[in-house]
Amino acid sequence: MGRKLPLKILSLVILFPMLFFSCGKKKSLEDVSLESDPRQNVNGLFPEHVSIRTMTQSYCLYGEFILSGGRIYYKAPGDEEWSLFLKTGLPHSSKINPFKRFSAPEKIVEICADGDSLYAFDDEGFLYVCYLNQTELLTPFEWKKQFGFPSDDTLHQTPEAAKKRAWSMGARRSEVLWYEDIYGNQHHFGTMGLETVYFLSEDGKRIRFTDSGLPQDFSRSIETPLHGTFISENISASASTLFVIGSQGRMFTRLIDFDTMGCDPMFFQYTYDKLPQTMTGSDYLSNYSPWALPAEDWMEQPKIPLSGEARLTRFISIAQNGLGNEARVLRVAGLDSEGNTGFYYKQLKDKSWLFAPVNLFFSDDDFLDYKKSETTGMQEIVLKGYITKNGSVMPEIECEINGLGLHSTDDCTVTLRKGNDSYTCRLYLVEKWTYIKRGDPGYDGSTRNYFITAECGFEGLQDADEDFAFLIKDLFAQKNHALFAISGEATKDYVQLEITGSDWNEFLKPLTPINSYMMFFSSNPQTSIQPAVSKYFYTLSLPILKQSVSDSLMLENEKIYAEDDKEYVERIIEENRLYLKKLKDERKNYKEIKDSAEMSRWGYTTLELITRVTFLNHLNFPKIKQMTSVGGDLLETNVQSLSSIVDYLDWSYKSVEGLVKHRIKRYSHLLDSIEDGEPSSLNGTVQPSYPDYYNLVNLPFHAVEKDADGQILKRLEMIDFIPYFPGYYIQNADGRMILVMLKDSPSVIDEYLSEYTTEDLAENPLSIKAQFMSISFPSEKSLFEDLNDIRYEYSDGILEWNGTDATVWMKTAVFEKEMIFHGTEEEKK
Repeated sequence: MGRKLPLKILSLVILFPMLFFSCGKKKSLEDVSLESDPRQNVNGLFPEHVSIRTMTQSYCLYGEFILSGGRIYYKAPGDEEWSLFLKTGLPHSSKINPFKRFSAPEKIVEICADGDSLYAFDDEGFLYVCYLNQTELLTPFEWKKQFGFPSDDTLHQTPEAAKKRAWSMGARRSEVLWYEDIYGNQHHFGTMGLETVYFLSEDGKRIRFTDSGLPQDFSRSIETPLHGTFISENISASASTLFVIGSQGRMFTRLIDFDTMGCDPMFFQYTYDKLPQTMTGSDYLSNYSPWALPAEDWMEQPKIPLSGEARLTRFISIAQNGLGNEARVLRVAGLDSEGNTGFYYKQLKDKSWLFAPVNLFFSDDDFLDYKKSETTGMQEIVLKGYITKNGSVMPEIECEINGLGLHSTDDCTVTLRKGNDSYTCRLYLVEKWTYIKRGDPGYDGSTRNYFITAECGFEGLQDADEDFAFLIKDLFAQKNHALFAISGEATKDYVQLEITGSDWNEFLKPLTPINSYMMFFSSNPQTSIQPAVSKYFYTLSLPILKQSVSDSLMLENEKIYAEDDKEYVERIIEENRLYLKKLKDERKNYKEIKDSAEMSRWGYTTLELITRVTFLNHLNFPKIKQMTSVGGDLLETNVQSLSSIVDYLDWSYKSVEGLVKHRIKRYSHLLDSIEDGEPSSLNGTVQPSYPDYYNLVNLPFHAVEKDADGQILKRLEMIDFIPYFPGYYIQNADGRMILVMLKDSPSVIDEYLSEYTTEDLAENPLSIKAQFMSISFPSEKSLFEDLNDIRYEYSDGILEWNGTDATVWMKTAVFEKEMIFHGTEEEKK
């Protein structure tokens, strides 16, 4: 593709350590079963021509394709008869290249053709690609299963992706030749171009995408029209131009892919300014000229006027038919005013539609339902937060971020307030490239990492508070359209922005250091003081962790289980084992990815040294300067993001694993009794959550430590609002918070109750080993003053409970410990 080939060797130098380190450690794929939908055959069986592209019938510049009996049939331009594509109708390995062989699938269930490319998914959700035109770099009529970059792997529909409402593919290459940015500057497609696969979610509210130069996942997304409120009934794509239709016939188009949205600064120059350009898109070097951002927005298409018996269906098509952005023809299948089947059509920028009568076949469900709503509520994020300057919180400044949609290209506003003064700045965000395969960043505990460019003016600041005006100018005076001058990470629960202050003229302010700012916005004001605390608790809300307390993993505590229940008990045990394995595999996978990121950063550092010594980093042909200027930042972002995620997940996953392990142990004992012919029950030994276990021995939900005058010094609070967190937090008066995670607590409590009762606690206290994560803040009086004083410490210890008093000991040396809490249970007010 355009960004891949010129630096493929250079890229492999950077990424080789990652590829080597991850060899043989591929994440297992979840099973998917797909079937062709006969309702997609709107053109008929073996039609004279394919007029409308669907998931089983398609066309492009080099031919027409249909599915029948799980095989692909093909009709080349000018042919009258259909024939099996490449003789078998199934993807198969080339005999020429023995290193890329694969087993032929049993059947193909979905296809899409565009430009010079044919894409096909088999019944297990695996993708196969075949090019249809000879170029210097692409071999035609040869199937391949490899897709994506940098690993030579395949794209597989995840269970979530397989639930799509529709999908489509667009190939942007020599057939359109150039892309035109928002200022009309044309840019040659490069050497390979790209193919982008777009998936419309089951509810029609999200568009996920990947392309031939990205990792094999569906983690990237594009906002739907009307700021994400539009519900699409269908999607079609051609040469990176999307075409969607709603239930009431509104239609939108947009040219958007990973390169044009600005996400690929390693291979393209970008700008937010209108710069003159003399080259045209037919000039190869125009690929090297700056591409203007932001990417074009959705454009609403004229409505199709309907009268008489005219109706529209959800079946739509877009197809490239010339050079540049505007060479696209749109088609919408339906009925004309006399009830004849066919399609409405027009060129992308035409104002009116025409109708072409052809034999098409519709069911009642295919027609648009005008009673359905075409829009939904706003999906964008609004969060409040604070700002720090050189690590010190500025308590007089309020911050708010508004309008973030968590997409791969996005825009939002940031507002700062002090008293009656306020300032709002628009931010343009583009997602940073990563070679890591991801799930649903922003929603699954992992972050979306962004390059951010500000668009700001300073009208009205002359009347503002002097300190507030200086803060705004220090933040943004040199940031207007300064490319990617701000860095950020975001999830649905928090956003963090890193901003460097202005570099004031050293002659005007000699020796003045450049300030460093951080803004942190959170959905939970109780955890908004410290980013690390917020991020850790947000990982505990991941869906995979919530599954641990699902009824589907539980047996009834008081029920008597006998021989007739054996198969059911075995199934529940197996479900828990599979869930436990899933947890361990995911935790292991994150660790391996983190290690590979470290290795890859090392590889990049070596490469950067070589290019500096040889002065290659001053050359931008073939884009060496472009790649080395941002590569380090991208790889560093990968490492930092993964390191924090892995640390948080390690704590979170281990606590859930402990809960499930104990459950499996007790259920297995129950099964042993059943197999011995002894009907038995769990007798309350298995609880759904950690707080429920702690309730068995009356562990306090709330305890306080007081001084001689009755003043509260410390608080011990059970984290009962997260059922799978095993423990407490201690809040000290000096501002230090300590998370207390009790180790193997269900088994310890189980063992204690097998020998004692809660009435024995006074003479035989319960003792549970613990692990601590302590976070040191400044004193309460200066709680917001200096985040640089915060320290993270990890240590072990013990919690003791005698029925009335709770004591927590922290290990300070091999044979030494320190009492960090001793208090009495108190009813929480």
